[in-house]
Amino acid sequence: MKIAVVGTGALGSLYAGYLARGGEEVYAIDIREDIVSAISASGIRIVEPDGKEVAIPVRKATLKPEEVGTADLVIFLPKSRQTRDAARSARCLFGPQTVGLTVQNGLGNPEALEAIVGEGRILAGVTMNASTYLGPGRMRYAGRGETAIGEMRGGPSPRAEKVAAAFNRAGLSTHVSPEVWNEVWGKLLVNAGVNPITAITR
Repeated sequence: MKIAVVGTGALGSLYAGYLARGGEEVYAIDIREDIVSAISASGIRIVEPDGKEVAIPVRKATLKPEEVGTADLVIFLPKSRQTRDAARSARCLFGPQTVGLTVQNGLGNPEALEAIVGEGRILAGVTMNASTYLGPGRMRYAGRGETAIGEMRGGPSPRAEKVAAAFNRAGLSTHVSPEVWNEVWGKLLVNAGVNPITAITR
């Protein structure tokens, strides 16, 4: 599967690296030149939960989505405030059968993406994987967790099953939810409880 990952910070690097190691054709797209340069030079460097560091090459890292061409899957993982700009720049990645996916935290990102790339083009999701940004092209896989994806309007989804199968092959435990918003709101409630405490206690 030809996969473009838009936004290669902590979580984007995790997905891009694992999917590339799992045999997918992965392209890393970012707006930061230092991140693109680091990935181009050394691959995506991941410090695994056991402390071992691995470097995983991707097919290409670039600042310019138009260099990638049409993708089968576009994974959006920029900061939420950058979602709309990321969608505008990534429209060139979408062909008739291209699927977009976001597992960003919070609310409103799937709708923002769909408004730009087209209705019915985006799968929503949520992940309990934890990752920490260590520097350009380098992150720590801080905790393994389940990822849930599904159609924004609910119901069964063969295309979501295909994406989940690729994630599972790569070692990213994923299931398809017929009611993915239940999963999204559940993660939001967790973050609402945990994030203020971690911010206060630094």
